[in-house]
Amino acid sequence: MTELQEKSIRTLELPRVLELLADMAVSEEAKRRALAVRPETDEEAILRLLDETDGARTMIARRGAPSFSGVRPIAESLDRADRGGSLNPTELLRIADLLTCARRAKEYFRDKEKGLDIALPYHYFPNDDPTKKPLMTWRNAGTLLFTNWLNYFVYQRTPYDINEIQ
Repeated sequence: MTELQEKSIRTLELPRVLELLADMAVSEEAKRRALAVRPETDEEAILRLLDETDGARTMIARRGAPSFSGVRPIAESLDRADRGGSLNPTELLRIADLLTCARRAKEYFRDKEKGLDIALPYHYFPNDDPTKKPLMTWRNAGTLLFTNWLNYFVYQRTPYDINEIQ
């Protein structure tokens, strides 16, 4: 970028705007990408991006936004599992959350293509207002339930002879 463009970015407080955008992101990767956004200078690319933004805004206004609340970084967990390592309950829950989020996004766009109305879940957002951050009051209970199940049925109830372990 030229010095004039850099000065314009500082004058328009783009770094502060990007920080506000990053604060709305649900994952560290999304935050990193939000902070890396730079103004486009190619007219064709600008028009394409404006069309994408307008399409997304229209879709959200008509059908509500797809939820990405389950997106968490899982690359390290997947890498360890790929190398034959075991995952702890929290890692398994994060992977399950990501898969659930991916399924919801797929269903959202499938329903959009079919022209179906997307009903917002009741009591998912505070006061059923989709502009507010969703409540996740079940996560601690879910983690505790899974951890207790794993501890009791896998570790305590599994019969083994310590002498047979090599």
